[in-house]
Amino acid sequence: MNQKLLSPVCVAAGVGLWAAFVGQPSAASQIKVRCETINGTPTTVLSVSEGGQTKEGAILHWSAEVLPPSENPQELCQQVSPKLESAYSQNEVYLATGKVDGKPSVCAETTSGSGCNRSNVLFSLEPNENGDLSEVNKVLDGILNSRLNQGESKVVRGDGSSRHDAGVGRLIRLIFGG
Repeated sequence: MNQKLLSPVCVAAGVGLWAAFVGQPSAASQIKVRCETINGTPTTVLSVSEGGQTKEGAILHWSAEVLPPSENPQELCQQVSPKLESAYSQNEVYLATGKVDGKPSVCAETTSGSGCNRSNVLFSLEPNENGDLSEVNKVLDGILNSRLNQGESKVVRGDGSSRHDAGVGRLIRLIFGG
């Protein structure tokens, strides 16, 4: 059965009741992450199935306007989506920036503050001329679903890196309106 992705606005009405009833996903929840083209933009989509119901919402919008010209939005979406699904299998995810092997990177931390490392890198950019994390922070802010880029979900660290709380429970509340 081919399910159609609903926009977060449309999903909010039906999913709000589901999220209020379900709350945090249980161990029985099935979490899938895939790359799908929505309105011409490659998009990383989270799907949570529980109790015979499946709800979906966009996590990352791979907009060419936000990414450096050397990056391919479709390729990034296809490469990052399975890595995020693997991270979500551990139930809690923080999207973070940091340096790995000298490159500014976006990572999926499964413990708050664990930092970017080779095992959790989602993608890396070429270093900018300043050698700082400003460009990768702008890229993450630009591709992240705007609902996840608000308030206390974002923490800027002393080294210039950032972290966004993208845990499944938070995604259900923010993206799905629960």
